[in-house]
Amino acid sequence: MSERDRAMESWRNNLSELRGLLRGPVFTPDDAGYDREVAVFNMAVRHRPALVVGATGAADVSEAVRFAARNGLNVAVLNTGHGPTVGAEADTLMITMRRMSGITIDAERYWARVDARVRFGQLVDSAALYGLAPLPGSSSGVGVVGYTLAGGASSTMGRKYGWAADHVTAMDVLTADGELRCVSPESESDLFGALLGGKSNFGVVVAMEFTLFPVTQLYAGALFYSGQYTRQVLQAYRELTASAPDELTTGFALLNLPPLPSPPPFMQGQLTVSVRVSYVGDAHTGSALIDPLRQAAPALGDAVTSMPYTQFASISNDPTDPAPPSSISGCFEN
Repeated sequence: MSERDRAMESWRNNLSELRGLLRGPVFTPDDAGYDREVAVFNMAVRHRPALVVGATGAADVSEAVRFAARNGLNVAVLNTGHGPTVGAEADTLMITMRRMSGITIDAERYWARVDARVRFGQLVDSAALYGLAPLPGSSSGVGVVGYTLAGGASSTMGRKYGWAADHVTAMDVLTADGELRCVSPESESDLFGALLGGKSNFGVVVAMEFTLFPVTQLYAGALFYSGQYTRQVLQAYRELTASAPDELTTGFALLNLPPLPSPPPFMQGQLTVSVRVSYVGDAHTGSALIDPLRQAAPALGDAVTSMPYTQFASISNDPTDPAPPSSISGCFEN
């Protein structure tokens, strides 16, 4: 019998033990609910792990990690499933976080604590009740923890407040030995820095604490142009961003969308330039700042307006349904 076969036999023999240790469910490929548990937003990734543990808290994560170590299984973690990753295979125990979605906010300290599964839409709505806001990306469906561990380049206030990772104050982490550690700049600072800078394989982050900001309104949205005006629009964009104040965060995208039900007709079947802007301040000043963009070329659409922070996802209007995305990233030298 191969080492892999012995490992498979070992965990199968001990499956009832694992179920007895957990509050959350355990799934194998033969169980009802398995496919739903391993489903992800990024449909380019397919997971088929040997075991799935639906963790309800740090104790479940700890028991799952220890069980995997005793039985020769690799460990994978699934949160919202937006990011690109390698599919979990038959020698893997997968821990899913969908049941860990607690949020705590201390308005006096401008502070929040989130469990592993909290999405930005949930956090933004909760913080808005106190007149506060976090630093999300462009999508309300992305998980707060995974986004922040990757740095967290905010599309709303990134230039004013920096990376989301810069404002993390503490994390609860399960390491490979199954121990729960509270890491911060003052406690286990090396692990704290590695998690925020190295992203993967240092442990399972089950909760995160960070700073919020006293912002409730934005002057924000997107401008759309025909692709024939790409040069003029990007020239105006370059000139604007060279001197823009920190309160203005911007981005642009070149889109070539097929005929689909959701995009506006002017975006279908042709190259479109989209310039996204988010200004932390009053509408009059924000409008004056982006006027050179409005004058650069005839706009197909102008959705820039005053909005409550809770509508941040409307700036980019990222897809909300699962899809198989791929991307290439790079930097431009001025």
